[in-house]
Amino acid sequence: MQTKQILSLIALFVALALWGTVGVRPAEAATFQVAAPCGATEFIAAYNAARTSGNPSDTVSFTANCTFPVNITLAAALPNMDQAKTLIIDGTNGVDNYARVTINGGGGASDFRFLALITSGGAIEINGLILQDFRRNNSSGSVLRVNAGTTLTIRNSSIVNNTGIGSTAGAVYATGAGATVTIRESFFGGNNSAASGGAVRYDTASGSIHNTTFIGNNTGNNGGAIAINDGTVTLNNVTTHNNTASTAGTAIRVASTATANVNNSIFSGAGSCSIQAGGTFNVTNSYASAAGCTGFTQNANVSDFAALTPAAPTAGTHPPALPLLSTNSAVNTGSATCEATDQRGFSRAGQNCDAGAVESFTPTAVTLSDLQLGQSAVPVALAVGMFLLLGLATAVRLAPTRRR
Repeated sequence: MQTKQILSLIALFVALALWGTVGVRPAEAATFQVAAPCGATEFIAAYNAARTSGNPSDTVSFTANCTFPVNITLAAALPNMDQAKTLIIDGTNGVDNYARVTINGGGGASDFRFLALITSGGAIEINGLILQDFRRNNSSGSVLRVNAGTTLTIRNSSIVNNTGIGSTAGAVYATGAGATVTIRESFFGGNNSAASGGAVRYDTASGSIHNTTFIGNNTGNNGGAIAINDGTVTLNNVTTHNNTASTAGTAIRVASTATANVNNSIFSGAGSCSIQAGGTFNVTNSYASAAGCTGFTQNANVSDFAALTPAAPTAGTHPPALPLLSTNSAVNTGSATCEATDQRGFSRAGQNCDAGAVESFTPTAVTLSDLQLGQSAVPVALAVGMFLLLGLATAVRLAPTRRR
């Protein structure tokens, strides 16, 4: 056999050996776009394609062919998230206007949630959506249910006017070991539950809430906005205002086996806190408008808010938020645990941030004296000025003379 043939066979054997060790290239992430006319049928098709793709991570987004804002009404819940993968549902499509996609439940006499995460290792991220008018009867979590071992992240979204009839958690329910819910830069308003957790409830679950506003949520039991029945939850720069509870804890309920870490937050409204004996409540730089929240600074003027901005979830470039008036005691009182930006995405600049979800801004007057150069800067400024003048003179001299 010739040398060239022998070398070719050796190369073939090496290639086959490498193929056996490397194996098939793993699947990658993909984006599944909701096609025009961007209704319920197209949205469900994109969601199902992403859910069952076999990729470890996929995104559902809305195409430029959609007519924005998009308004989708579902007739039933989305199929359960039953895959051990990450799925992002993105209503922003890279545009700085979160109110591009609204997804409605049936309202009225309907009985279904948006979706549930049921398989350990599964993760859903909701970004830039408005989820409203979902109703669930005798099953906790009227909008989203997060079971053991699954993860939910909500960003830059509004979850409003949802109802749990005869059940807990008017919007989001996390239950079981390893269930995790993280909420950032969002708004919860007008959600209702018969049992505890008007908006959000954690049961043997953990998570955190950042730069988020809760207004007008209600429960027939404990925890008008948030109920922590078991597990550990951290609240950073959270504002709660005018939530209600028939039993106790208009803002928060912390049960005997639960832990809440509350930092740089504002609880506005009567009876905001309900801490069961044995429950752990760690508080830093936080304010309550009424007595009863252990560890909070109590001052009625922490309810000094400007009007809700925007006035409705569909009216602005960020979820509704409550700006602080200058008379609010929570201005410039935050600690090092402050979020870097606020609910609207604005920087929390300055020596101390504000407590609550929104950073206030006071215009600073600038005088001529503020703009004067120091003595050490004067020679440099003169030198730069002379250099520019010489350059201008040279350019004029060298410019060609225009013929007449």
